[in-house]
Amino acid sequence: MLIFPQGKEEHLEKRPLTFSEGPAFLLKKHSDVEVIPITYYYTFRHDQRPELFIWIGQAVFYDSAKAREEITNMLGGAVTAQLDYQKQKIIQENDEEFTVLLKGKKTLSEWLTWWKAKVKE
Repeated sequence: MLIFPQGKEEHLEKRPLTFSEGPAFLLKKHSDVEVIPITYYYTFRHDQRPELFIWIGQAVFYDSAKAREEITNMLGGAVTAQLDYQKQKIIQENDEEFTVLLKGKKTLSEWLTWWKAKVKE
């Protein structure tokens, strides 16, 4: 099952990430569930086209005996840390841990560069 713990769409740079208590509610009822955070970071690096980076994290361990608020805060902290780590890797051009799944079409500036090279030939 995939859950959006914020309960609504918010800007990815907004901090702190505010989670609803829905995931903690479910985890308290089903303590055998494995929580794996998935974060998305989108940016325009060197082109006019955006890039989307997806990070599938390690399992997050939680204590289902704790209060929902504590579990919610712990999950929010884990996802925030993962998203910030992912962002730093991208900003530092350290993207070897990412695999290209889909490549977009050429941008207008790439077509113009290609056309200029053809005209010079």
